[in-house]
Amino acid sequence: MTPKTTGKKAMGWEVCESILMELDIFINILSGYFSPVFFDDIDKQKLTNIPKDLLTDFNKLMPRSDRLIFVLSRMALPLGLMVGTDYKEISLRFRKTTPEKLMASHTGLFGQTGITPNASLDMAHRLADLLFRGEKLTSELLGLRPDESFLKKTIRLDVQMALKIIKGGAMEYEFWHWMDRFHYEFYLPWRASQLHIIGEQQKEAINHLGGKSSSTGFPTLSWLKGRQPLTERDSVIQGLQRAGARMYLVATPFKYIDLFHFIPGHCLLTLARSAFVQDEIKGNISRIATAARAVSDPTRLSILRSIRHNGMYTTELATLMNLSRPTVSEHCKILRNADLIETYPEGRKSFHRLRPENVRNLFTDLENFLDLPF
Repeated sequence: MTPKTTGKKAMGWEVCESILMELDIFINILSGYFSPVFFDDIDKQKLTNIPKDLLTDFNKLMPRSDRLIFVLSRMALPLGLMVGTDYKEISLRFRKTTPEKLMASHTGLFGQTGITPNASLDMAHRLADLLFRGEKLTSELLGLRPDESFLKKTIRLDVQMALKIIKGGAMEYEFWHWMDRFHYEFYLPWRASQLHIIGEQQKEAINHLGGKSSSTGFPTLSWLKGRQPLTERDSVIQGLQRAGARMYLVATPFKYIDLFHFIPGHCLLTLARSAFVQDEIKGNISRIATAARAVSDPTRLSILRSIRHNGMYTTELATLMNLSRPTVSEHCKILRNADLIETYPEGRKSFHRLRPENVRNLFTDLENFLDLPF
């Protein structure tokens, strides 16, 4: 099937802000998907200012997640609610959206590509199926190869959540009551402290683009190379141009969290620098790699298991493992440098004790960094 968007004239571009995308990002911080280990602009100290009852209620509404939760942004773009920072107006319009209106907005959007809803499915499955087929096709238009099972499950969960928080949904009152409190009590003051970041991103974009918006043409994105992964692949940029996508270059209060989302006629691209090209983030990655190398040796794994409860002396480990003391000492040095064990000198002896929390953190950090499809 040839998508109907092919060959359209570009719909222009704008440098903008999006309160719903910002809140999506913070939902992922609170859910554990975006870890401060990798995104140093998220001040752990400031997170402690969130009222404890808000965190408790959040964990009831949205348990910890191993996936990107994109429910507000994914649903807002077809509804025309993506651009803007007027939380009161935008959140109210989102909340008043009926399932029928949500379905109609996506039907019209993906109809541009020739994709239509499957009328034999119920509302939730029909919407999820439509989004999956539509987003898969539009990704392929850009030369991307999404993991189908991952995309399908992510969309299904976002649709389920969306139907719960829009008009008549099972969580409508609880979710927006929580979100209103979170926004006014914590997020708004926090955002005010980050306005300089938004301003810097906007200023840089405007300087490169020669303005804040245009109703025609496609923006120059070469200046984003080396900081935004999307711009590294020419086929993606060419696909966006062929599709006639309107580009939303979104300035956010986050320095390093970069996001990209494309649907027919629209592309969202954050102006933040990709976290994983920053020196300070590379330092965190190096730390994880050092710890991973430390546990990549069978002998060192055996040492970790042997000392897990009561700790052991070098001589005890040497006898247990039939190794020389210098060999054990060298292995323990590698584990100690990776912060996986502690060593206590006792005269001429050395006593080694496991640091279990650091071992657990290694695997958690590794999983967070790799961002494996679930």
